[in-house]
Amino acid sequence: MRLKNSFIMIIFILAAGTLAAQGDHVIYEGTHLNYRVGFNEGNTYAWEILSNVNPPEIANPGDAGFITDPNLSDVAVQWNLAGTYFVTVTETDAGGCSNKKALAVQVQPNNRSIGFGLTASTECFSISGNDFQLALSLLDNNGAPLTAAYFPLAVQFTVNGEPQSQLLRYNDQTLQITETMFTANPQQNTSVEVMITNVTDVKNVPVQPGANGTHLRTIYAIPEIEFTEELRRQYYDKERITAYSSFVSRTHRVEPK
Repeated sequence: MRLKNSFIMIIFILAAGTLAAQGDHVIYEGTHLNYRVGFNEGNTYAWEILSNVNPPEIANPGDAGFITDPNLSDVAVQWNLAGTYFVTVTETDAGGCSNKKALAVQVQPNNRSIGFGLTASTECFSISGNDFQLALSLLDNNGAPLTAAYFPLAVQFTVNGEPQSQLLRYNDQTLQITETMFTANPQQNTSVEVMITNVTDVKNVPVQPGANGTHLRTIYAIPEIEFTEELRRQYYDKERITAYSSFVSRTHRVEPK
């Protein structure tokens, strides 16, 4: 295929496999995206990520870099640092004709956060079960609630150090903590520590655990009531005295003088 005066279009692919235009999708720090152009047999491809186009400057690989071979018609890019970048691809045919296309990419800071609405709670031991729910707070870069477009979220967390996971839905933003995840003791207080360790949205982009990423639940033991010998003696002595006093008041008569 001769490329002189031809047109190349760069498209990128979301995690779900759908195509998107640059303006239709917010790219956050930590995002991994696939980019591609049409494949032509016999042609070669060379991709670059620039932090500036005039003069051209290659982006720091730690800020943005390829995680697949940049010499194919499709590549995967990891965006690690907020800023403006330019993804370029040069396609060259067997005759030496080439064409170059650039796509501007705006990477946003990823200040989105997830945390518990409350960091501590208590409950009494229940013989019928000690499952509980924890409400979560999910905020975007501006501190507003995260919109439905980013759900479901894959949440990884630990319960007393043991790893657990749950898919979080937009209409149910609570973690379900079941008694299979911990052991509650009816004879002593039980501490249940729930810690969020990793969260990714529907596009596989991280959401950072916030300051309220840990919740401590205390389940109180069933109280024991024990009558000691001293308590029994005091109780029965008092009962006997009360009964005797009552008997005397009912039977005592005052004789006339």
